[in-house]
Amino acid sequence: MNTERLFEFQILSQTLHYGKAAARMYISQSVLSRHIKDLEDELGVRLFERSSHNVSLTPAGAALYRSSWALLRNNRKAQEAAHAASLNVSGTVRFGCLGPHYNGNTTGVIKKFSSQYPDIYLITDIVYNYSNIHAEEYHFLLLPFIPVSLPDYFRQAAIQKEKVLLAFSNLSDQFTPNRPYLFSDLAEKTVLIPGFTEAQNSFSLITGMIRESTSERVRIVHVPSVESALLAVSLGRGVTVVPSSLVSPAVDGCNFSPIKDECSFDVFLFENTLIKTPASELFGRNLIKQVNTVSNDQ
Repeated sequence: MNTERLFEFQILSQTLHYGKAAARMYISQSVLSRHIKDLEDELGVRLFERSSHNVSLTPAGAALYRSSWALLRNNRKAQEAAHAASLNVSGTVRFGCLGPHYNGNTTGVIKKFSSQYPDIYLITDIVYNYSNIHAEEYHFLLLPFIPVSLPDYFRQAAIQKEKVLLAFSNLSDQFTPNRPYLFSDLAEKTVLIPGFTEAQNSFSLITGMIRESTSERVRIVHVPSVESALLAVSLGRGVTVVPSSLVSPAVDGCNFSPIKDECSFDVFLFENTLIKTPASELFGRNLIKQVNTVSNDQ
């Protein structure tokens, strides 16, 4: 079955109007009518009932429309696999990521890329202290701040925004899971803030908002990592704020609620233009696509 014809069938099924469907696809109405007739002849069924006033799907047409999305999706996957095989790209790509922002979405992209391009050797370094990174060795860096020390040949390739969640002990009688809270609700509380070496990052900016919203009536305690903060929260030693991508059911002893204040966690992807290769460009396109998808979902 021609996928172009199947796509045209989808558009006509949605509009149920030959003129509108043809205009949306920039083809003539007569061409669309001929293509639909060819598709009906190929399948041996009528897909549409036509009258002088309206167009409607037949039962066979409705069944095809329901399955058409999966057919097109599988076809796209097959085309991507064939394209990947035809590229014959090889080499090494090195990707650095600050630990707290190496999440399930990133893992999924890396696993898919490695299976799709087995001739590209992907090195992924997860670090917890940016000062230990030798930036010039990496093709890409995923960081929750703009490093002041990053060489000029790095360019910002993409930015991802994530919702801010409040984490508190599941034994707490002061907070309710999934109920939206304001930073002002943290007055007189102990707030654990994971620290990074760079001053201007989302955690430091959010800390400033918490101090301002509570008129400084809050106890800020800095801890080494998100994991440390969540462990302390589970033990009832305070609350913390975390990016939504880091939350999973596996976090024992913690509940989570959204923050209503206008804020977000920013995660930046940087590309090293000095050592760009066909392999790194390929990896970058896949990673940037994932970053943009996550940002649009937030």
